[in-house]
Amino acid sequence: MLDPERICTLPPDALDERRAWIRRELLPHALGREVLGEDAVAFGFRREPELERAVARLVELERACCSAIDFSVEEATDGALRLIVRGVDPSAPILAAP
Repeated sequence: MLDPERICTLPPDALDERRAWIRRELLPHALGREVLGEDAVAFGFRREPELERAVARLVELERACCSAIDFSVEEATDGALRLIVRGVDPSAPILAAP
């Protein structure tokens, strides 16, 4: 299991900025957080254009700097947007609920 903050290729100041953006723009809007075993976590989000763009942007950015972690988006059974992060320690601070 990986801690996203330990494997990120961003310089420290950019990592701090990314972490702040995630905590400010995404996690407060999460409908829930679900641990999926020992190495994955999922977050639900309402299907709103602004949130969908933010989630898509996060996936794009994180794939570039954390290529060892799998980020995917799918539609949940209730129609919500579901962000799944695999290959990580679900208790990593950056993945903690706000």
